[in-house]
Amino acid sequence: DNDDDDDDNEDSGSYKFRSDRDCFTINENEDDKRTGWDVVTLAYDVPTPLTVIVHPQAVEIYGRVFSLLFSLKRVEYVINSTWRQSAALHHALIKSAQYNGFDLADNEGYALATIFLRNISMIRQTMLHFVGKLQSYFMFEILEGGWKRLVRQIKAAATLGQVIEAHDLYLQDVLRGCLFQEPTEGNDSDHTESQLAMQIRELLDMVKTFCSKQEALFNDALNAAERAGEKRKEAERRMNEGGWGFDGGGESLEEEDNFFGLAEDTLLQDVMAYSTEFNERVEEFLSALHNKTDGIGVQMPKMNATRRHQEATDHDAFENSLRFLTFQLDYSNYYSRNKSESAMSSRLP
Repeated sequence: DNDDDDDDNEDSGSYKFRSDRDCFTINENEDDKRTGWDVVTLAYDVPTPLTVIVHPQAVEIYGRVFSLLFSLKRVEYVINSTWRQSAALHHALIKSAQYNGFDLADNEGYALATIFLRNISMIRQTMLHFVGKLQSYFMFEILEGGWKRLVRQIKAAATLGQVIEAHDLYLQDVLRGCLFQEPTEGNDSDHTESQLAMQIRELLDMVKTFCSKQEALFNDALNAAERAGEKRKEAERRMNEGGWGFDGGGESLEEEDNFFGLAEDTLLQDVMAYSTEFNERVEEFLSALHNKTDGIGVQMPKMNATRRHQEATDHDAFENSLRFLTFQLDYSNYYSRNKSESAMSSRLP
């Protein structure tokens, strides 16, 4: 934002995007591997007298929610970008096989490369499913539903204090619904929620790491495919001029010997191991969600009967939302079956 824009928006409030590494807590014993995308935040200049309602703590909460949603959207974009690379490579493999006259049914290298791409596609779809369902849960179950309740409460409010209370309760619901709530002494429920937030962060980090490695590998493969294509064009040009396509002097399509580096058994093993690890992490997350919704009930603090009833109602609604998230993430019982099969395998002699 320039100075002129700041002056124009001084009374009406303005949004600002910034990259602020100081707004995150860093473990000094770990390397900071974040990129610029990971530290983009949204700040809002609240004009007076709205600061009475949207106080600095509220702005901080909105910033945390924005960072979460922005991270999810960024991860979704990166996953879709890797799909485009995978589609381009699959086309290059088919073109290479056709040009060299390979028997696709008997060629081991082509089979390894296609199986590798197929496994990449499967884990990518698994990750996209996880990210998409989280987005849907946060946007519609938590933010949109909570906002509608807030609007109704503000319209029904008779005093400024009631407006402030409604907005603060909305922010508390958002913190709890987005699984941000920090652990507090004597409250195991809050501790569970913070563990869920940590698990989500770890899963998103796994997705970003996977996409980063895949992007680097696929860039090399696509560059190899481009070099092979240029060599084919040059060979065809020489043949059209009456010469040899490949004169045997060492020039060949070595890029296609291993199908652009994709026909390696170690790559396939690495992808399958990463897929197994990701699925196990999702199973742990689903188990934590199950414990949260169907575990020991939360003791409500002392309060008047009306407030206690409202708190109990809100808590039940929150748990129902988490149950719906659990169902969406495992609607086909894929993770449940994997967990059961793993448990049975571990008991076998």
